[in-house]
Amino acid sequence: MLTVALLAGVGLAMTLSWPFWVGLVIITALLVYEHQLVSPDDLSRLDLAFFNMNGYISITVLAATVAALWVR
Repeated sequence: MLTVALLAGVGLAMTLSWPFWVGLVIITALLVYEHQLVSPDDLSRLDLAFFNMNGYISITVLAATVAALWVR
């Protein structure tokens, strides 16, 4: 939740346009999914959750921010 709140703060501070906010919704969904992949009893999908999902999230942050700056 802190990550989403801080990203929303960046979007507000930079007055980013709608692509950033669409990206933030996607990022939020990816973070929720990432946390559902791993449980204390089953760490078998830890690599998928940590490496793959964080990669998708970082690419989404970049794409949403660049698109928001481009659309201005």
